[in-house]
Amino acid sequence: MAVAEKLYTKGFISYPRTETKIFPKELNLTALVEMQCEDSNWGAFALRVKEWGPDPRQGTKTDNAHPPIHPTKYTNTLQRNEKTIYEFVVRHFLACVSKDAEGRETTIEIEIKGERFAVNGLVIIARNYLDVYPYERWNAKVIGEYSPNEVFQPSSLEMTEGETSAPELLTEADLIGLMEKHGIGTDATHAEHIETIKSRLYVGVNENGRFIPGELGMGLVEGYDMMGFHMSKPHLRAELEADLKRITEGERDPRVVLREQVSKYKEYFIEAVRQAAKLDSALSVYFNVEPGQVVEDSSNPQLMPIMKCPKCQSGDIVLRTKRDDRGFFLSCMSYPNCSAVMWLPDSLEHISVLEEECEKCLPTRVKKVKLKFKHGTLMPFFPDEFVNCLGGCDSELMDVIDARPIASARNPSITPTSVTSTSRNASSDSGYESAQRIFHNNNASSSSATSRSSSTSSVRHHAFTRSQQPGFVPSRQLNR
Repeated sequence: MAVAEKLYTKGFISYPRTETKIFPKELNLTALVEMQCEDSNWGAFALRVKEWGPDPRQGTKTDNAHPPIHPTKYTNTLQRNEKTIYEFVVRHFLACVSKDAEGRETTIEIEIKGERFAVNGLVIIARNYLDVYPYERWNAKVIGEYSPNEVFQPSSLEMTEGETSAPELLTEADLIGLMEKHGIGTDATHAEHIETIKSRLYVGVNENGRFIPGELGMGLVEGYDMMGFHMSKPHLRAELEADLKRITEGERDPRVVLREQVSKYKEYFIEAVRQAAKLDSALSVYFNVEPGQVVEDSSNPQLMPIMKCPKCQSGDIVLRTKRDDRGFFLSCMSYPNCSAVMWLPDSLEHISVLEEECEKCLPTRVKKVKLKFKHGTLMPFFPDEFVNCLGGCDSELMDVIDARPIASARNPSITPTSVTSTSRNASSDSGYESAQRIFHNNNASSSSATSRSSSTSSVRHHAFTRSQQPGFVPSRQLNR
């Protein structure tokens, strides 16, 4: 999809994230075909289509925003993946506006001693679109000519032995086909869903481009199945996708759908938390860890204490990772009694807590941190990696990263006056507080509209961490 989007931005193909299968009447198909006539590979076929007149095979789906994917400009200068994708788009377009392939199929049924046998034969009369579309095959199988009720003498009778073969592992195309069959995702999101299960190590990909179920993926599926509801199956997501489609078609009220879906997912979430031990049990089989055993992950900065909380004076301010593992924030361990929080910018790639304490913050003991930001995201002349303090003593740093230090409840005025921009900490609800409230109160409507935190569900920390699997671990199920 990334390659297709690049071709789109360069003007070689139309918008690729569309599910439309109907060409609009105002689209000049003849002009698009003429562009391809000069190509040495499919130009001759394009000339045939031009002579016939483009006659597209129309589908039934349209988003009323974009036409089906088609070439918008001819080129023969592309290389590697861009060349492959562009050629596929062109050949598919020419095949779509071409004539159907024609053939004649013969089915023969034979009766011998009360046993019935059948054989099929195919004679291709006109290949038409098959001449330009090598991705599909229609193989001829020639058999003799027979007449109804004809009697003949078999030349030989043979009985062969064989056994059924296990199905092959899925390719990306196979998986997309299954997603379409079960109503999961759209043409625009299929690639994103597949990348998600790969990045989370639910599956791996072997040297032949086929998916291998991973230890983590197998454990999650079995754990959810043990809970008695099939969260690993497509039904729940398919129902949501179907409702979204009905909304776009005007058949359902979006407010009703939202209320129903939130209620349904809330019910599943509460039940999953209640039976979380079953998930631990299933995962323990694959990771050789006893359920309930805590495995420390020194590479993960989660819950690393930095200082005593200035707000409640009792809990520790700890470093946490966001729920999507794409950022960091500081919060109080005394939550929900204390909602102190400091959100750190998304440009922060890595942070580690040092043993060294900040001298400026004394007598308050605040540990220094090592920060690493994405290159060029800070102000000019600011390094991408440095050691500093997040206790609030460095007002310039707070200004640069658009953050406010956690203030004491008795002296909220310590917030540096140089910070004038509105940050996430200005929200009366930290976002983290909203997410946790769902776990404690099961109140789906408690998240704040002013918070930038997009997560509204709580995560239970199990006994397994990513440090146990530095890379993808193929499932032992494959060896059974």
